[in-house]
Amino acid sequence: MKAAAQKMLIDFERTKNVPHNLTKGEAREAVVLETFLKPYLPSRYSIARGIIVDIENKTSKQQDLVVFDAFNSPILEDLEAAMLFFPESVFATIEVKSLLTKNELEDVLKKSVSVWELKRTVSPSLTIAPGIIVPSYQIATLCMGFCYDSKLTIEEARDELRSLRQTMPTSHALSLLCIFRDKNGNAGLVVNVSAEELTRIVTIPSPTSRLAVIECDSAGDALLYTYLVLMEHLRSCGTIMPIPNLMGYAKAGGLGSIKLQVAKEDMKAAFVSVEGKRLSTDMIQNMTEWTKRLFAQQISDDELLDLFYHLPELPSGEVLLDHRSVFKEHGQPLPFPSTRTVYDAIKRHKEGKATPEDESLLASFITLIRSVVAQKRSIEMGS
Repeated sequence: MKAAAQKMLIDFERTKNVPHNLTKGEAREAVVLETFLKPYLPSRYSIARGIIVDIENKTSKQQDLVVFDAFNSPILEDLEAAMLFFPESVFATIEVKSLLTKNELEDVLKKSVSVWELKRTVSPSLTIAPGIIVPSYQIATLCMGFCYDSKLTIEEARDELRSLRQTMPTSHALSLLCIFRDKNGNAGLVVNVSAEELTRIVTIPSPTSRLAVIECDSAGDALLYTYLVLMEHLRSCGTIMPIPNLMGYAKAGGLGSIKLQVAKEDMKAAFVSVEGKRLSTDMIQNMTEWTKRLFAQQISDDELLDLFYHLPELPSGEVLLDHRSVFKEHGQPLPFPSTRTVYDAIKRHKEGKATPEDESLLASFITLIRSVVAQKRSIEMGS
């Protein structure tokens, strides 16, 4: 796959000598088709330039490359420059850009949206063999963008895509954007991740999906991840002879872990797993902000109590709930109630059930913490 990526870059450079822009664009689409797709896709799938037409005669914008079912797809018409497809038979579309700009990124997104806005109809059942009938379901279309060069960094492309999503309906239609070389010479992808688990890449986005960046060591790695996402989608669509779980093979073969970067704007009202715990990203951001204010000595009393109240939600904060846990300085216990006693008092305070003894304890606790920070001392919690 890395060799394929290198060949694509070489062939791409050769297309620069093609004089006519339209011919040049078609030549670069052919590079993606002949070097990347045809050699590696199972024969069930065919690829062609085309337009998709639905039951209401509404059409998509012209798609550079359409991945469709070669065995079962009826083709409306085979024109000289493009084919016409039913949307129900289209597995994926790919838009190829020589140079990604803000305008070209908007064009990629609009072409993806034009596919998703088509009406799809399916029969209620599917016959997979004589006498074997199963319920049918609608296959979602995976829309991808493929860029050789970019005037934007991968992070800038992600941020611009997020902004564009706020301007049009069905704007989450673009599943993946592969960039061989951004303006800094880096390779990578913009992908969608689940708001319920920010480390899980989703092939078919939803309105709640968030955008993330995959940093790649080379264009070959970016191409490989793009191929794996495409094959994972094709596998999930289902076939009579199932496609091997290539994501599983890649993991077993030591492909390596994916480095995801999720922007702060995409972390609101989402969740992430840390050491087996499912944590709210809003809570994490609040605790990060409260911690900064604590050490800047700008935190309010309520924020300080909130910080300690939410500590048990973190993997390392569970010690706070241990009845044996105490506050220590230089390894020696401080003359102060246990951490669980303080936590229970904070909990009753937040519930409006604090006793006078609770309020007195919390006032002493706040004074202790502020004194430790002001004097740059260090305390720990443990048994």
